[in-house]
Amino acid sequence: MRKLKIVMAVLILLLVTVGVFLSRQNQGGSAESEPKTCEELTGYLCEVGEECGGEWLEASDSFRCCNCSCGVQEELLTIDPFELDVENEEVGDPF
Repeated sequence: MRKLKIVMAVLILLLVTVGVFLSRQNQGGSAESEPKTCEELTGYLCEVGEECGGEWLEASDSFRCCNCSCGVQEELLTIDPFELDVENEEVGDPF
């Protein structure tokens, strides 16, 4: 009977040890999936007026993290100057 209790205690200890080990493995896996900073992702922070020529990265510290260096935005729209002619018809002006 005493041997049976010792064997049961050893089995319980083994199960607890395996459970703790697996729990720590799962915690390590979830830590890897936590958001990383732009620096940890080896990204580049784009400033206002700069554009990302590559892909935007999901960083925990910025919405402006790019996978390559940022460049100045090129002007996409140009409007040629024009003159505005306003024609006004007089419609029964009482004065």
